[in-house]
Amino acid sequence: MKKYYLYELKKAIPAIITSTVILSVLYTVILLTTVTDIPEDFYKIVPYDALLWLAAIIGGFAAAAIPNIVTEYKMTKRSADLYYALPLSHKHILLVKYLVGLTHLYILYTAVFWLGAFTTITRIFPVLNLHAYVGAYFSSLIPIYFIYSITSFVITRANTKKDRGMFLCFWTFIVPAAMLIVLAMTLAGKPNGAGLFGDYYYDGTYYQSTLYIYPWHYTAWAPLNLSIDYFQDILIKGKEIYPQPDTAELVNLIIGFSLTALMSIGSTIGLFMTEDRLKAENAEQISDSLFGYKTMIPAYSFILAFFAWETVFLVITVATLAYVVTVIYKRTLKVGWKSAIYIAAPMVVGIVAGIIVQAV
Repeated sequence: MKKYYLYELKKAIPAIITSTVILSVLYTVILLTTVTDIPEDFYKIVPYDALLWLAAIIGGFAAAAIPNIVTEYKMTKRSADLYYALPLSHKHILLVKYLVGLTHLYILYTAVFWLGAFTTITRIFPVLNLHAYVGAYFSSLIPIYFIYSITSFVITRANTKKDRGMFLCFWTFIVPAAMLIVLAMTLAGKPNGAGLFGDYYYDGTYYQSTLYIYPWHYTAWAPLNLSIDYFQDILIKGKEIYPQPDTAELVNLIIGFSLTALMSIGSTIGLFMTEDRLKAENAEQISDSLFGYKTMIPAYSFILAFFAWETVFLVITVATLAYVVTVIYKRTLKVGWKSAIYIAAPMVVGIVAGIIVQAV
């Protein structure tokens, strides 16, 4: 398997070099055109808005894009037949591809990050706490892997490129969307306006909800954003102590990070445990995985109906969207009664749940 890994890595070298050079140059040019000399008020320094967050975005998007490249062979019957004819198990082929993709990702991210760091240091060295670069880099490696592993699992549940994009969108927003419902339930019965930031005034008294939900903290990107924000603040503002989050935000950060970590672990295990059961003839066929349309259509029908029930137009819009996605899934305009129930039942439950929560 080592020889096969080296063979696949050698094949990937042109793509690794090209993507690394292009993104590194792009990041450096942006830094050179936005980083300025030290202003009188150094809290208004431009790099605060153009430093580490951009490197994190590049790393995050690379972590979502590269799995699509390394598992491209699964998308057509011809390439799937070719790879599955090799004297290696499906699992070993996928493992090699997975590791080559991970190597590509970390080489690219490392080059972009440190070239950007060097560029910035040469421009505004006096105001930087340089050790923050080390912390930002190493603390972002695991969150980037979270995105890579979850994306790898999700897209390999699909049998076509179109379905891959749909599945990735579904899983990107499903957890924060579900947390929006939890948020609505925790704010039930609170005064109007109580839910905007988790705090509110009522009868002259200040209240803050420790159960307030921050849906953003439940995306796969949130841990990467957290690690970068922490060290960027130290790097630019010169603060050795990061502003402490309130109780509600801290609880959300811990729960959100833990859920993302568990999803990443589950994705990594599930990716390889299910690989040997997949067949080459699945390529280009209808994507029937439980981690795809079968689960996502009723889940989103419920969630969207929960919030749309007050307006008939919005309810009709939700039903229409569910129908369109079902057509994409089934590849036919004819939706049978089973599929209709598959859409209608969760919508009815969502509407009823929304009414109950609103009435509390």
